[in-house]
Amino acid sequence: MLQNDLLPRLAAMPADTPLSAAHVAALHHAGLAPDPLSTLKGVPADRLDAWRLPAETHTVHAAEPPPRYRLGAVLAGLADAAPGVHSDSPYDAARLQTAFPLFTYADGAEDDFLTSLRHAEDPVDFRILRIPAPFDLPEDPQAPDTQAFLDALRRDPDAAVAAAQRLPARLLETFNPANWLLAEMARPTLQAAHLHQVAESISLLSDDDLGQGVNAYGHAETLQGGLVTRLSFTMSHLVAGLTQSSRFLDGSSSGYAALVTTLIKLGADFALDNHAGQNAMQVAEAVRHRHVSSPFLNLIDKFLLVQQLDDMLLHGDDENADKI
Repeated sequence: MLQNDLLPRLAAMPADTPLSAAHVAALHHAGLAPDPLSTLKGVPADRLDAWRLPAETHTVHAAEPPPRYRLGAVLAGLADAAPGVHSDSPYDAARLQTAFPLFTYADGAEDDFLTSLRHAEDPVDFRILRIPAPFDLPEDPQAPDTQAFLDALRRDPDAAVAAAQRLPARLLETFNPANWLLAEMARPTLQAAHLHQVAESISLLSDDDLGQGVNAYGHAETLQGGLVTRLSFTMSHLVAGLTQSSRFLDGSSSGYAALVTTLIKLGADFALDNHAGQNAMQVAEAVRHRHVSSPFLNLIDKFLLVQQLDDMLLHGDDENADKI
């Protein structure tokens, strides 16, 4: 499982940072052992009352403002509830290190924990995402650090090939690019401006030296409403599911356009089904249905128009090319 740095980031924030009820519940559920049969009972009412902020500190103005909870008290309370302190508690703060809480809003948009704290409205639901490590084999203690390879993909794609050459071939062969992309998208520090680097890294992963195809399936699991769902997906599904309000399109779509174009040029198969039986185009159609517009489909349409124009110019059909 990948390690999440959410707890250190939250601990560095002001103790009086207000949390919504959904954020408190997500922190609580993220630390529970995954159990499909669990009813996932909520945090005890007396504990919630102890964590609650006075109503006058709320930033949401309403006749009856929703409850807000003090971040510092919540973190301290959850740590105290870990096994070994209260033996009857199912909560384990260490499990949060492998959990990525994601929040859904009324318009269907989804954001990570830290990004969601900046929203003016409260989330309507949340799910806990657990992502396997991008390498299927455990790291060889004798091998160079795989983190150097992951860091190169994240910060300096040109160095990724050299970093990969320092890894044992049998380890590199187990690298899962779809799980890697999911983990990158779950990081709150990844923004629209970084997508050019992500696209470049995908190109490097798919070249002859590394041989990682864009159609490889990734696997993860989500915990929502007491149910564990096993996920299967390709990079195309992840990219097609983004909405116009995503932080990856905040202020600029050029990086996202580079990402979609890279998938097309590398031969991504948009007809492959995910765990729900949907291909990437159907995922994008669902986004369009909920949000009126799909960034993925808009870019596909533009790409096809440009391709059609180029073909007409190549074959000397200037008259029809001028009509496009």
